[in-house]
Amino acid sequence: MFLSRLSIKYQLFIIVSIIALPAICIIINSGLQQRRNAIHNAQTETQKLAEAIVSEQKNLVASTRQLFIALSQLPDVKLRKQVEVKAILAEILKLSPQYINIFIAGPTGVVWASAVPLRESISVSDERYFKNALARGTLSSGEYNIGRVTDKASFILGYPLMDEAGRVTSVICAALSLDYYQHIFRAFKLPQGSSYALIDHKGIILTRAVDPEKYVGKQANPEIFRYMMEGPEEETSAGASSAVGDNRIQTYRKLRLESESTPYMYVRAGIPSAAVMLETNAALGKNLMIYSVSLVVAFFISWLIGKKYIINRVLALERASLRLAVGDLHTRIADEVGGGELGKLGQTFDKMAQRLEDSVRELQHKADEYRTIVQTTSDGFNMSDAHGRILEVNGSFCKMVGYTAKELVTMKIEDIEAIENPEMVAAHIDKIIKAGSDSFISKHKCRDGTEIDVEVTITYLDENGGRFFSFIRDITDRKKMERELVRAANYDSLTGIFNRKSIEEKIEAELERSRRYGSSFSLIMFDVDNFKSINDNLGHNIGDRVLQDIAEIVGQNIRTLDAVGRWGGEEFMILLSGTNHSEAALVAEKLRIALARHRAGEMDNVTASFGMTSCRADDTLDTIFKRVDDLMYAAKSSGKNRIVC
Repeated sequence: MFLSRLSIKYQLFIIVSIIALPAICIIINSGLQQRRNAIHNAQTETQKLAEAIVSEQKNLVASTRQLFIALSQLPDVKLRKQVEVKAILAEILKLSPQYINIFIAGPTGVVWASAVPLRESISVSDERYFKNALARGTLSSGEYNIGRVTDKASFILGYPLMDEAGRVTSVICAALSLDYYQHIFRAFKLPQGSSYALIDHKGIILTRAVDPEKYVGKQANPEIFRYMMEGPEEETSAGASSAVGDNRIQTYRKLRLESESTPYMYVRAGIPSAAVMLETNAALGKNLMIYSVSLVVAFFISWLIGKKYIINRVLALERASLRLAVGDLHTRIADEVGGGELGKLGQTFDKMAQRLEDSVRELQHKADEYRTIVQTTSDGFNMSDAHGRILEVNGSFCKMVGYTAKELVTMKIEDIEAIENPEMVAAHIDKIIKAGSDSFISKHKCRDGTEIDVEVTITYLDENGGRFFSFIRDITDRKKMERELVRAANYDSLTGIFNRKSIEEKIEAELERSRRYGSSFSLIMFDVDNFKSINDNLGHNIGDRVLQDIAEIVGQNIRTLDAVGRWGGEEFMILLSGTNHSEAALVAEKLRIALARHRAGEMDNVTASFGMTSCRADDTLDTIFKRVDDLMYAAKSSGKNRIVC
């Protein structure tokens, strides 16, 4: 609550103010009521003035329309008898002070008759009232205009004269006097500074009751004019004047012609707010001045009492709280603040300080235990901030990565992590922050340049700007063992190439790809000739060396996308991906020659018998394995060191 955030001094002032509030409310309410009455009266006066001007303008437009209709029926007008028509217009103008000129223009805009004699030929073809009358065939309004005949500011209405075929033959125009409404304004006898203004559809001031020479023909305040355009048809409010800019109580009204969708004129009537409020403000100010003196005296007395018996004691409590906040857990205050409610508060404060001292002592003990555990654990530990800066490490982590603790606290986690993808690291950090914790396998870079496999358990706490607590276990030996187990399960231990299980899985995958996409592949199976005699005569060590050399020779003569595996004993199987029959035959011949030329220790040469086949549409693993096996044995039966395909 707002009051609870204030100082006691101000709360005492508020209490005194509340006591004095009824009298203040009576004084202010009386003054406000007078102001409301004055404002209401001013609003009523502006509405009446605006309504009177609007009514007069509507009557003027209606009578002008009737005048136009009457003129349009005259034979002299229809026949464009200039002399007779000029005389008629001049006589009407003499009897009509509301007009400053009446004239008629032909369909091209050239004026052919005018109540005020023309000094030269005049065209009104570019005027709004003329163009709209031609286009719409109805009574049309103009805009602010300085008459080229009268040299006076005026507002012109135009009315089309049509022949029997409905074509416009002339436009009858009447220039309305913008000073015509002054007699209405004077009749209202409004306060000094009151005024009215007529504004055209562009926001140009047509006339103004006060100082018209300063404002007529100038743009009204654009914001106020836009508000009138977008606002309701009529409104009474308080705001800035459209011309002078002072604050006024004012009414505006919009005027439209039946044939036009937008207003052709805006009527504004206003009374200065200062003039409306002058008398009521003076009375209200006098009453408030008298009461304010009494209120100041009451404030002063309440402040003296409150300072001595309340504020000073509360300040003592505040000072004690500040000492406690900065770590002085031995602070006590009950004896200083004395009795009463504040005395009880002091006693409660002392009890709280004692409990806090006990809690801090216990937390310190637990923190010491935590540090002991972290420093003695065999797992590495580090704490880092939200920017990755290392803040604390234990001895196990230093030993793990080869850096001292002093060096590590000047580094970032990214200096230790062996992951090279910053985007992936950033995404992982976001995941940890959202989840609060995570466990994962990673790699750390050691000081000597080596990399170790680590298992990381990390927790994020959103405090002190964010903290990451990580426990790290070195799993390099475990990962090495896992890799050796994987290799033992998939590779032949003697030759280092795929074992039968792995090469068979690769052939099965290639067969499935061939069925799905129509790709081709070939198999080469070969058996080392006379291998038993090599073992019997030269020993198994030489036999093993021969198998190793053969695996190396095959690896040098096939592509990286191909695969070779030990099928069993001295038999080898080669998978040639994307290879047709003729291409596979060339590879097999190349291998046969390479083996025949190879010398292995005391042996002169080593030969092999090859079977080669390509995949067929209806092949299964069994059929293609049997076919290549049969072809290999056919090569052995027919003399060895050859290829059968």
